[in-house]
Amino acid sequence: MRRAFDGMRTGVVLALAAALFVSLARAGPQYPALSGRVVDETGSLSAATRARLTAQLEAHEQSTTNQVVVAVVKSLQGYEIAEYGVGLGRAWRIGTKENNGILLIVAPNERQVRIEVGYGHEGRITDALASAIIREEILPAFRRGNLEEGVDRGVTAILRALEGTATPAPAQAAPEWAAQDYVHLLIFLMILAVIVGQFWRNARRASRGWHDPWGRRRDGGWPGWSTGSGGRSGSFGGSGRSWSGGGGSFGGGGASGRW
Repeated sequence: MRRAFDGMRTGVVLALAAALFVSLARAGPQYPALSGRVVDETGSLSAATRARLTAQLEAHEQSTTNQVVVAVVKSLQGYEIAEYGVGLGRAWRIGTKENNGILLIVAPNERQVRIEVGYGHEGRITDALASAIIREEILPAFRRGNLEEGVDRGVTAILRALEGTATPAPAQAAPEWAAQDYVHLLIFLMILAVIVGQFWRNARRASRGWHDPWGRRRDGGWPGWSTGSGGRSGSFGGSGRSWSGGGGSFGGGGASGRW
């Protein structure tokens, strides 16, 4: 019995140790070092491409203060690319205090790509726009096996969006009204005319001291108003609360894609 108990205890200890090891191993991904504006762990980009992209991103940063970084990583280490992207952006602290950082993350082994958008640019590069850039500019080249072209087109599209030079989507024509829409409008106007006419008649009766404008009989003073000379007073909100906002670095804005 004693031996069985010792064996059970040893098994429990080993199981707990294994669980602790796994939890420590999953404490977070190991990110590459930030060595420049273009970080390529896989060697997928040629030296000429890296130099050209670096110069392009540097010029953009000097004119706008936006920090855009390309990261081609060996592995996502079992994490979703969205989770990996947020962590990478925060670890690298991309962007200034205005949170104007952008990451283009490519994981060739998992065949995934993501545009991670800092808080400061979530209004300019929306999730929908980031998804469109990935879908229309990056993935077609990746599916042809040309990773350099996809990265180059993605960077160009991101910078154009940040600089406000992206081609706007074609404007949609205003929808034409159907006959039933005019009927509904006519009915609404007729009902509105009846309500206004009734209110006007009640207001005239009120001027003679018998009813308020809503048709209710009164014996002096209108509902909700003082009969003295002070008038009505009040405030909105009641507590003087004011609106305030916060800030941060990366919060998950952006979009992902697969090929």
